[in-house]
Amino acid sequence: TPLLSPPSPPPPTTDLVNLSRTLPLSSAHYPKLQQSSPPHALTCAVIGMDDASTCLKIVYGLSGDPSGSLVLEALLEVCSSPVYRRAWEGMDGRVKEYASDPVANHALQAAMRHCRDEATAGEIVGQVAPLLRGLPPNRRGVAAAAASLAGRFEADCERVYNSLPGLFESLGLEVEEGGGCRVDVNAARTVRYVLEGFPEVWRKKAEEEIKKSLTPALATSIACTGLPSLLLLDPLLPTSSSFLLSLLLPNLPSTACHHVGWRSVVGVFGACDVKGKMAVAQGLAAEGRRMEGSNSGRKAWAACKVEEFMEGKAAFLAA
Repeated sequence: TPLLSPPSPPPPTTDLVNLSRTLPLSSAHYPKLQQSSPPHALTCAVIGMDDASTCLKIVYGLSGDPSGSLVLEALLEVCSSPVYRRAWEGMDGRVKEYASDPVANHALQAAMRHCRDEATAGEIVGQVAPLLRGLPPNRRGVAAAAASLAGRFEADCERVYNSLPGLFESLGLEVEEGGGCRVDVNAARTVRYVLEGFPEVWRKKAEEEIKKSLTPALATSIACTGLPSLLLLDPLLPTSSSFLLSLLLPNLPSTACHHVGWRSVVGVFGACDVKGKMAVAQGLAAEGRRMEGSNSGRKAWAACKVEEFMEGKAAFLAA
């Protein structure tokens, strides 16, 4: 229940955790925290943060409890910069413990997502980077948050990249029957943050590592699966559209008729030069009846129109 006047002095950390368990907090409630008075436990936590001696106990106590961790994540999202700084100081020096804990690692991820300044980002990355290679598969969300933080502030990107396990191997890609694939979502997010946020030298290294391992069958399965296509193919389009087109061409009509794959075909078409667009248009036209018989195929065919003149307008009109 929101309070009109906060209690004083702050209750012990155990009381904060017990109070937090009564709050039905989730990510959907975060906007409400910005529009109304903070809930009881959140108010108490903010008061406690004003006292440096209790800050460590409050952060440590909340982050290890499932409900308390949600309160701490909400606090990190909406608090002022001084309060955020005190919250980070509560984690400082215990990053390894936070990263390995099944609950507290989410609080550490929240701290990285909502970092406010370059200096703090450098401190966090400096402590998290040495842990990345040894993280188990179910803690790869920490690696994704670290890659995002390093890219946003360009904070020691070289160290983060070199500390990550093999980008392609960590994806755990498995082709499924029906044309789709399975992928480790947090590992795919890590790849996307590297491709979109890191300096050019590391982006190119990541691109080469991924391109070296992609095959036509694997690229087609990724293109026909929603989240992998968004996280893996879309970041490659600006610089590697011709390469992706060469992988998709053998199965272009079937990909264009897929309920997800047609979007990938349209994305590759839009990123290609005129010759690449012509190759897509010709590949679809060769299977015209198949395109017309599929709703997805019709959408792909309608979107893949070449509006440039290959040899000039005069030559086109003369022909």
